[in-house]
Amino acid sequence: MPVLKFEKWFTDVLTPERDYLIIFHTLLELIGIRIFFVEINFARFGEDHVFHLNRKQKLIRRSGHSVSTVRGDLKYEDNQAKIRLSHKEMEIELNMKPVSLTGIHKKGMKISNRTGGTLEWKIIYLKTKVSGSIRIAREGKESLEEKINGTGYSDYLHSNMSPFRVPVHQLYWGRLHSGDLDLSYSFALDVNENVSGALMWVHYGKQALWFENISVSPEGWKEFNPPGISCPVSYRMNAVSRSMKLSLVVMHLKPAIVSEFTENPKELGPFRQALLRHLIRGPKGIKFYSKARLEMEIEGRTIEMDEIFFIDEYVRFRK
Repeated sequence: MPVLKFEKWFTDVLTPERDYLIIFHTLLELIGIRIFFVEINFARFGEDHVFHLNRKQKLIRRSGHSVSTVRGDLKYEDNQAKIRLSHKEMEIELNMKPVSLTGIHKKGMKISNRTGGTLEWKIIYLKTKVSGSIRIAREGKESLEEKINGTGYSDYLHSNMSPFRVPVHQLYWGRLHSGDLDLSYSFALDVNENVSGALMWVHYGKQALWFENISVSPEGWKEFNPPGISCPVSYRMNAVSRSMKLSLVVMHLKPAIVSEFTENPKELGPFRQALLRHLIRGPKGIKFYSKARLEMEIEGRTIEMDEIFFIDEYVRFRK
C-alpha cells in the first residue's frame, strides 16, 4: 500500500465583509516518509486572489486533534480551539468557540473499499465564533494586517486506503450558517456516478439531525481554468430522514479559492510532487461564493429561506 495514512484538519472563517480564510493541516505517510504540511488561502469577495501559502512543517508533537510544529500549533478541544502560525510571509492567530454542538465524538461519513480500507470524514465544529488577527506580507503590495472576526467551521479526514482504491470521483461539500440554522454536507460519487458516501449534519434550534439519504442534481456545467475542470453552475440537493425533509438549491456566484492540492514544487521537489500527484489522482476543486434557497419540513412545519450567502465546493479526481 503506497500511502499508509492520510489525515487532514480543515478550518475556515467567513467574515461579515465576506473575507474568506481557509487553513489546511495535512499529515501524510508516503513510502515510509512522514510529511506534515500547512496550506493557507485568503480571499476577498471583490478581488480575484489575495494570498496563498503552502509549506512543509517540522512536526514536534501530536496528541489527538492537537498538533505542535516549529511554526505553530493547532488545538481542537470540546469547548474551544486555537490556531497559531508564524511564517515570514504570514502570521495568524485564531481563537474559536463552538456555537452549535461539537462533532468531535459524533458519527462521520465512512467510505470503504473492496480491500478493507476506510476513509472517514467528520465535522469537528459545525459553527464557531472566531476572533483573532492576521498579517500578510504581499509581494509588490502593501502588507495586510487586520483583525479577524466571523463564523468558522472545522472538519477532519482520516484515510488508511491507497488513493488508487478510494471510490470517489466527484465531491460536493458545503457549510451554511443562517440564523438558527447551521448545516454542512459531504456528498461523494464514484466513477459510475453512484453514491460512495453521503452525510449532512443540520443543527436547527436545539435539534441536531443527520441525513445519509441524500441526492444531488446538477443543472448546467461551466469550464473553469484554472484549475481545468467543469463545475455545475447550480445544483439541487435533497435530504430525507425519519423526522425531516430538506431541499437546498445552490447557485454559484464566483470562485473564492481554486485548489490543485498538490502544487508545492518548492517544498516537495519535482519528483516527489509528480509522484504525490499521481498517487492521489490529481484532485482539482473550487470553493465558491454561493447563494442558496432552502426549504425544510420538520415536525409538521415548513421553513423557507432564500438568498442565503454561504461557501460550497466541487472537487473532481482523475479516474
